Amino acid sequence: MRLLFKSQRHCDITLRSADGKCIKAVKAVLCARSVIFNAMFETDMREINTGVVDISDVDNETLNLLLHFLYTDTLDNIHDHKIAVKLYITADKYQIFPLKDLCSNHLSSVASAKNVFDIMYLSSKYQDENLKNAARKLVSNDVLNSYRWENFVLD
Repeated sequence: MRLLFKSQRHCDITLRSADGKCIKAVKAVLCARSVIFNAMFETDMREINTGVVDISDVDNETLNLLLHFLYTDTLDNIHDHKIAVKLYITADKYQIFPLKDLCSNHLSSVASAKNVFDIMYLSSKYQDENLKNAARKLVSNDVLNSYRWENFVLD
């Protein structure tokens, strides 16, 4: 499957990221791994006629990682927490729960004072107990008394 993804052979759909870059894919793989993609291709949507799906809220790097996971069930290249956050949100949007869990575990393992607000936001918005527990371990009086915490609570 990794070779199929890298070669982009036998593809029958093109995904266009927010930055306008295109990646070819196999509809059957997308449908098998995501109920959202499956529903998209089952209906009479514009994408079926044009052969291009605009993923306008996902950058190319995140889309590539998402597709890599869909094809291989692995994730190799999460090199910073911001990418993991984007991938987590995208996995939730397309209901790819194994990827969302993987991102949650990664974010929990790299939780630090620098990214605790991102982790708290995700844990709150997506009701993620794993992330909530990771954030709880990091919250200290310094964080609770910070300006960013005050703004986070007010939002």
